[in-house]
Amino acid sequence: TGRGDVASAARLVLEKTAQWKKAPDVPAAAAPAAGASAGFAEWSLPADPPAVVVYLHGPGRTSPRLAPFLAACSLVADGATSLAGRMYRQGENWLPVRARTRFRLQRERSVFAIELQAPTEAFDEIERRLFTAAELAAQGQWLQVDLERARHQAFVHFVEAIRPPEIFHSLILDTEKPIQAGYFQEWKKALAAVGKKDIAAAARAYLAYPQADVLELPGAGVRRGFTAKTFREAMAAVVPVSVKEAVALLQKTPDIPLAVPAEDPVPEVSPEGMNAVVPSGILRGPEVLLEENYRWPLVWMCVAYPGGALVEPAGQRGLNRLALWSRLLSVRDAQERLLLERLEMLGGRVDLVEGAEFSGVEMVCPAYFRRAAAETLFRILHRQEPAAEDVTRSRAFAALFGKSPSRMPAREAESAALAVLYGSGSPYARLAGELEPPPAEAITKHYADRFFRTLPLIGMTGQFQGTELLPVMTDFVSGSAFSSVKPPLAQPEFPEGKLPAGGEGGGPAVVSLLLPGPYGGEADVFQLEVLRWLYLAPGAGAPPAAAEFRVVPLLSRGYLEFEYVAGDQPFQPAADLLAWFKALPEQPINTWRLQTALKLTELDYRWRTSDPPAMARWLALNALWKSRLWDDKERRALLLSTNKEKVREMLGRFFSTGRYAAAAAPLEVPTK
Repeated sequence: TGRGDVASAARLVLEKTAQWKKAPDVPAAAAPAAGASAGFAEWSLPADPPAVVVYLHGPGRTSPRLAPFLAACSLVADGATSLAGRMYRQGENWLPVRARTRFRLQRERSVFAIELQAPTEAFDEIERRLFTAAELAAQGQWLQVDLERARHQAFVHFVEAIRPPEIFHSLILDTEKPIQAGYFQEWKKALAAVGKKDIAAAARAYLAYPQADVLELPGAGVRRGFTAKTFREAMAAVVPVSVKEAVALLQKTPDIPLAVPAEDPVPEVSPEGMNAVVPSGILRGPEVLLEENYRWPLVWMCVAYPGGALVEPAGQRGLNRLALWSRLLSVRDAQERLLLERLEMLGGRVDLVEGAEFSGVEMVCPAYFRRAAAETLFRILHRQEPAAEDVTRSRAFAALFGKSPSRMPAREAESAALAVLYGSGSPYARLAGELEPPPAEAITKHYADRFFRTLPLIGMTGQFQGTELLPVMTDFVSGSAFSSVKPPLAQPEFPEGKLPAGGEGGGPAVVSLLLPGPYGGEADVFQLEVLRWLYLAPGAGAPPAAAEFRVVPLLSRGYLEFEYVAGDQPFQPAADLLAWFKALPEQPINTWRLQTALKLTELDYRWRTSDPPAMARWLALNALWKSRLWDDKERRALLLSTNKEKVREMLGRFFSTGRYAAAAAPLEVPTK
């Protein structure tokens, strides 16, 4: 795939393969047995919030049972309004649970992963209700509304699963023809033809707990003592009783069909067939950057609000995500149904995104429901008033948003170094802590202050034309009075660097070494990427420590991070690394290596921005930074103009300064 001369490529392949011997016929691998051997693992990792991960093994992409399997998984696992979602949120025992799903597709088999985040004390309950939902699916007990939703969700899962280049190219080799739009239409029809009996059979074969691999991540070292055998025994004892209760509850739930709009026509491909990043053209409203990508029949959207951790009150890290999540679970239509249910009915899947400078919501949906899904998401975020009872219930989710992976050793070291670089009171250096459940009024007020009237930054990529979304955007801004919020800038005078004392004899540790870096949108971002390829590649002239070199640009002053694992003297490699970088401006720069680094930087950038979700987030960040570094011509001009003199000037600016920060966090090696 890619741009090039097809005829010359085919001629080259023919010339190179003309002398090859004919390969022997290789028999197809036997299909694995239905399901997989049951497994259970319990990890004591310092990861919060706690999570239960269930892996369901299914058929490969050549199997006719793939469509029923994927529909069954989506029916049980996806979102807040799935069959399991109803089990969690109906009745008196209402549980705070976040569900995330991933689907991996190979030729011989597929894996559907369900990650459930919930308080540790709720592990038994969420596992019971998940497998209860799977048993209900095996019995054919569900609402017709959920089945329609699951078909669109399954389509999104399938397209995202074949999108990685290695899967996409292997699929081309299997089918021996290019993947065109008709292929996705055929798969969509196959999902629409899946009936109740097919889904029930797939659920019985693949979704039962004896065939599942279960991984528990309790966090904070909490052990529960389950083994694979005791886990199966516990599920076998409690699930049959739960099914009787769930069936009675489902019978009381009205199966009211949602009004689903007609599918949008497929946008026409431009004559050039090239992607284009364009502003939305709205004169008054949010900053919107669009990339029209016609290959994948999905649309990715990132709705980001300026501020992020910079606008959260001190000691309430996670309040942004809690306020956004409570909004998604609170807004209802005139029939008292969640608008999130309508969004998921349209195949939309949402997740929260947070950085130091912005917070927001990410959504992916089928391209044929792109306008309806975007309109529904905007209604949730900016139009409807949530019910007081739902906001009160949302307080229970504080336990899921109060902590984050910053408690991992690598993030702890980075946060400690940031506290030195920016100051201990800086939001950039704020460690995640416990978020006490705030009053419902405080959640609503925070949303109103930070999100409701704030102009968002929107990045979109996928299969659409920018002009068709203008009516949706115009309707979004026409009835509301927005105000632009500029996040507070943090531009302190960085302190003189000093390596911490001590740390010897304490075993292995993760070390972060930070140097002042570029502002968001500066040309130095790309030139530093050139430096990363130029000086951190293996071989002669490599740095004295095996370092991970990250460039973190921010709206205010960013930073460079060098991360490595050290032994008993964690900061000795940091001293060697600082001395090595300080001497770089005086070293000769090989022209051939510089040109190679430029090419690698270009390829690396294209590889990273070929991922649609990453591209949507990158566009939103560019709107925040008011930068044009996403522009292909400008970026190419920056790289082509990079020479030895510019590299030396950049080296002197970033590495000759005596301002830096370093911190370490112990790396606890797990013991058997």
